[in-house]
Amino acid sequence: MTDLEIRVIIFDGIIAGNDTTANTISFIIYYLANYPDVKTKMLNEIDRIFKMTRHEAINGKTIIRINIDGIHNNEEYWEKPNKFYPDKWMIEG
Repeated sequence: MTDLEIRVIIFDGIIAGNDTTANTISFIIYYLANYPDVKTKMLNEIDRIFKMTRHEAINGKTIIRINIDGIHNNEEYWEKPNKFYPDKWMIEG
């Protein structure tokens, strides 16, 4: 393969991944808007699972940051988290 062919394959993978996510979200929004009964069931299920009241909701102006780096480098969950070791994702069996 040439460098150009490799670049095209990588670019297609990146774009396809983004496009797939965007399309999925678009379809979810479309169907929830057009099927209010499904939207109601979904919201009820979310409320049931999280048991959240309006008083417990996070303020709309609150800034939330998920510390991905901290999660992925936590030795409590990962053995040698800073070592490049792709085989750690392989499950035996």
